[in-house]
Amino acid sequence: MQISVFDSMGNIKMHQPLPFEGQLQGAVETIDHGYIASGVLYNNISNNDLSPIVLKTDSFGNLQWSRILQYNGNLNGANNIIKTLDGNYVFVWANVDSGACCYVYIYHATKIDDHNNIIWTKTYFYSYNENIRVSEFPNGNLLMTGIYNDTISSGTCPFLMICNSNGDSIGKFVFHNYLPVWCYDGIPTSDGGVILTGGSGCCHFSTIENAYTTDMWVLKVDSLGLIGLGINLPKVPLLYANIGNPYPNPTNDKCVIATLVT
Repeated sequence: MQISVFDSMGNIKMHQPLPFEGQLQGAVETIDHGYIASGVLYNNISNNDLSPIVLKTDSFGNLQWSRILQYNGNLNGANNIIKTLDGNYVFVWANVDSGACCYVYIYHATKIDDHNNIIWTKTYFYSYNENIRVSEFPNGNLLMTGIYNDTISSGTCPFLMICNSNGDSIGKFVFHNYLPVWCYDGIPTSDGGVILTGGSGCCHFSTIENAYTTDMWVLKVDSLGLIGLGINLPKVPLLYANIGNPYPNPTNDKCVIATLVT
């Protein structure tokens, strides 16, 4: 495990090995010009024994503290971390449900300060496949995006979830599809919507590669999680899309759909 810092031209400003085996999935600069990072600790990689880890270094990459979440013996790990508007940090992570017959991941988010104090931890929902990312809206709400699979449906689906600044879920939108569709990241947009990126595969045969290929995709939704393309292109076929509690931006109030006309 190591941490590196680059300037705007891609030149290495700092490179420091850390006393752990594993990989970092995200890092942000702290107010004292150090770094807080989150990722996956390899307890025993050959036995799939992994743990979520968050750590802090000084500006030279020297370790100041670390926190290893007490999940091991399986494919547990943390993904990215962000600095929030109040000067603290939120990272997202997943652990494998030890009572399940197969890999069922439970999604979480944890808020932490500069001094390794946990402010809150929230537990969300499960997924058969794992990827979750976090970002922040200008009003302090949190955006969670990633992969959802309920272990029953045949397709892996993108999801987006909006949480308040305390990590409580306000609404979740799942884009169900009959094909495997992976969501790798999502960011809020200035109009209150969200841009998602990912890939899909299995069903496009390439005569060039002589194999089935994976497609890349970019999806823009509005503040209700609805797809509205402003150009004359075919809309993405998303079947059985579900909407939870809609939360339009920039208003701070919830709204409820009383009547839906199709």
